[in-house]
Amino acid sequence: MNIFKSIKKKRIILIAISLNIFFIMLIYPELLLLSTKKSIVLWVGNILPSLFPFFIFSNLMIALGITRSLPIPVFTFCMSFLSGYPTGAKIIGELFALKVIDKKTAYFLLAFCTTTGPAFIIGTVGISILGSKLEGTILALSHYGASLINGFIFFLILKKVPFDNNDYNIKKSIIGKEPQIVFFNALTEAILNALKSMGLILAYIVIFLFLTDLLEYIGFFSLLDTDFATAIAKGIFEMSIGCFAIAECLCIPLQLKIAALAFIISFGGLSVAGQSMSMLEKTGISMCYYLIVKIIHAIIAAIIAYALTIICLI
Repeated sequence: MNIFKSIKKKRIILIAISLNIFFIMLIYPELLLLSTKKSIVLWVGNILPSLFPFFIFSNLMIALGITRSLPIPVFTFCMSFLSGYPTGAKIIGELFALKVIDKKTAYFLLAFCTTTGPAFIIGTVGISILGSKLEGTILALSHYGASLINGFIFFLILKKVPFDNNDYNIKKSIIGKEPQIVFFNALTEAILNALKSMGLILAYIVIFLFLTDLLEYIGFFSLLDTDFATAIAKGIFEMSIGCFAIAECLCIPLQLKIAALAFIISFGGLSVAGQSMSMLEKTGISMCYYLIVKIIHAIIAAIIAYALTIICLI
């Protein structure tokens, strides 16, 4: 009975939040329209050109079965690397549902298999936002290096045992169909999956840009002392918005800017957290644990980025 009461209570809270957001949209239609237009401009001008081609060919490699022969931990990391947020969480959730991994293993995999893709870091943030492939590369090295270090830390904490089951059929059930024999069938599937991913990114940008614009409109961000602090706060809500806001802060040292970007990219924002937790629901992993893992990842990435920026750019 207590479980049913808890579920009912959660549902009521979610319905109340949804209704409040709906009525806020009705109260501030001009703000909603402006936020949506800004989101589409940001998506079309910066995110779509740099991510869409990469998504097509990373999905093509997956459709052709390139990752199927890898051990499960490497497989999960590579899938996250190729497709970006929230693919790692999706794979972990499906592995747990298939009883391939236990809860402790899911905890361990989460520590290093939830990453964004190199196309976003180097293409969108590095080239489109910062105008520097080198700075994008520094961010990528920081992000993935910190991810592996984070995995090692949680390996020591959880004392994770080796995997026993790396069956091809398990990974086949995660990815889906057998590798396509006809190249253009695989290419078409890759394009459709890429379009779906890009549409999901646009939808989350619209939602969270509206929320950040609303907070700015009601004066929430005026409580923060500087534009830099405001940019970080925006990044906590949505990664892409935060990256653009941090890049516009001209009065901070370059190494601090790169470190802040590394932090936001590795944390992923509450937008990514929401997507990931929806896919981890059956594992029993809590939002608190997820946030702890991502905050540690973000801190390590920021430290590495700060050091690499001093070595390579200053």
